[in-house]
Amino acid sequence: MPASPSVLIRLLVAVVLLAPAILTVTLVAVAQDEALVVVIDDNFDDPAAGVLPEGSDDPDLRYDYDDEGYEIDAFADDFSGDLTVPVPGEFPDGTITIDAALTGRDDTNGHYLFLSCRVGEQTGYKLEIRPLAQVAAIWLLSPDGNERIASVGLEGDAGPGPFTLAFSCMGDQLAGSIDGSEIVTVTDSTYDAGSFAFGAGVYKLSAGPVSADFENLTVAVPASQAEATEQPPAATPDVLQEQGEELEATPVPTEEAAGALSEGATPEAAEEPVEEPTEEPTGEPTSAPTEVPTEDPTQEPTQEPTEEVGSQAALFDRTGLAAAADQLRGQVESQAPVFGPERGQTDLDTGQDLFDFVATATFTVPDADWSAGYAFRQVDGLGGILLISSNGAWLLTNGTEQVRAAGIVESLNTEPGETNTIELIALADTGYLTVNDEFVAQLDLSLWTDAGTLAFVGASAAGSAPLDVADATVWNTGEGAESQPEIEPTPTASPVPEETE
Repeated sequence: MPASPSVLIRLLVAVVLLAPAILTVTLVAVAQDEALVVVIDDNFDDPAAGVLPEGSDDPDLRYDYDDEGYEIDAFADDFSGDLTVPVPGEFPDGTITIDAALTGRDDTNGHYLFLSCRVGEQTGYKLEIRPLAQVAAIWLLSPDGNERIASVGLEGDAGPGPFTLAFSCMGDQLAGSIDGSEIVTVTDSTYDAGSFAFGAGVYKLSAGPVSADFENLTVAVPASQAEATEQPPAATPDVLQEQGEELEATPVPTEEAAGALSEGATPEAAEEPVEEPTEEPTGEPTSAPTEVPTEDPTQEPTQEPTEEVGSQAALFDRTGLAAAADQLRGQVESQAPVFGPERGQTDLDTGQDLFDFVATATFTVPDADWSAGYAFRQVDGLGGILLISSNGAWLLTNGTEQVRAAGIVESLNTEPGETNTIELIALADTGYLTVNDEFVAQLDLSLWTDAGTLAFVGASAAGSAPLDVADATVWNTGEGAESQPEIEPTPTASPVPEETE
């Protein structure tokens, strides 16, 4: 007999606060029909023959050939962002490959490895691997904010590596691989040339030291481009400091940010990098909708761009998505709610069977860690669960078996006694999440095809104590929505959050 929503919530509190989620992997292939020529081949055994920069003017940073490998370190306890190693040369197309491992003593779900291609001034593409969170993503870097244009979960056991990572940028086809298996691909034509880079970093929520070891760097490009391109000398490392959605470039070697391209970040202001270091376009991503693998994954993680759109990032307009949520909310607020406003404690059942709805409630922050949200479209104890936890992470799950999407809430209040208003809007296959009147993410609800019960759920990690709920209100958009927003639903996949300390 299926477990009740209350039991599932208690289990998910532990999942959100104490363990990384393991997502389903989607394997896709991108044809590359042009032979490649290796233009950089450095096994790091001989520093004198190496092509990478060494040293740092900042005592808290280290870039060095060491023990027949290449090592990068950030020693500060409050470090967040990217440690970026630029690779000499500038090419339109090619593949960068390297053996990489996280080697810190206290690595978390917020630590990551990355490869970049077509890097320019605050521009480029970035493949980010969060091995302990089991998530991979490709990011489009831009001075106006970075966008996640593909995101998938990884199979296998979570661990720091080593892994053989590869990032291929051929024409408008971008593909990331781990240990020879393609894990994520996407089509994008925003940038057509630039340099390669690699590195490691950590999210702001997991701020702390970063260490990573690398071996066997190769860069392979089409023969015609290898002959036509002259390689400049190795550049100095660049580090950007994370700040939220956008990254802030800080003085020499300091870097980009936010698990940048990593997992799901929120907006920040970008700062001009100092003149000495080369510029590494990394930065904290905004929550950008991407497609999540379904139970039987058969398609690419993101949608193909239309003819009018040169970049998939254009499909992921947070402002437009927020407007769609506002439109749906506005259509029902003049109607009488089917439930509430009510005050009580979790789990608070609405007694309603609903498919399309707008639900909002205000949860009071307890003294201990907590999770709060909704159990929706529940049929015989099974359905969707959306939870936000005290560490800023949100998870959309199918019971406890499948994480559909995850990310970070930047507008969350975390002090005991404060409140958070969490809103979930459901319209057919598409959902919208807002927290404290700030848009967080668009959701793929296509897994749940039937109307079901809706409940306000949550618990404190201390003894699974219930949470206080106020202004719990539900409107039925199935009856009240006159028209669907003029925005193509684009399912969201976001990085799995870090564990709380």
